[in-house]
Amino acid sequence: MAITKVTDLTNAVQVRYDNVFRKFAIGERVWGKFVDWEAIIQGRGGSSINRGALLELDPNITALTEDSDIVPVALTDQSMTITPDEYGNGSARTQKLEWQSRTKIKDDMAELVGKNATRSIDKLIRNGVLAGTNVRYPGAVAARTSLDATNDKVTYDFVYQLWVDAMMAGIEPFSGDQFVAIVNPALMRDLVQDTTIT
Repeated sequence: MAITKVTDLTNAVQVRYDNVFRKFAIGERVWGKFVDWEAIIQGRGGSSINRGALLELDPNITALTEDSDIVPVALTDQSMTITPDEYGNGSARTQKLEWQSRTKIKDDMAELVGKNATRSIDKLIRNGVLAGTNVRYPGAVAARTSLDATNDKVTYDFVYQLWVDAMMAGIEPFSGDQFVAIVNPALMRDLVQDTTIT
């Protein structure tokens, strides 16, 4: 006689707090502020997502003729394929634990798993942000190991040069003409004490 067990219905038996933990995966990120987040729309299946974009037109520095039509210019586009993945840890509980726990163990586990998923993704973003080779250092040094606390302090001129370089490179500001930086608390103290920075 065949008896249906939990292990036979792997698609029907799922962790109950799957939907609950997602509400805790909000507001815990630091490096995630560098990314434009979009809500996941369920039911749009696929192992990868292909996103397209139209490219900007080159500037036209020739005056238009008053009595003739504008000559059309062909548009160009690009596409990028994104392969979504999930990150973080999971946990499971027994019914005995749920009944005997002095706290709402389902909610507690949901919060831990949700925050862990966000922090896991946040660390991946951090690794990507810090992996770039376009690095600037104050002073005349060329490596982080060569920095010293006396001659290589961040100054207003250095911060302003970073802003200029970002604008010249066409980096999209986060608000108006302002950019965001994640800094060490020790550096924040130096910046606050610098009266030339407002």
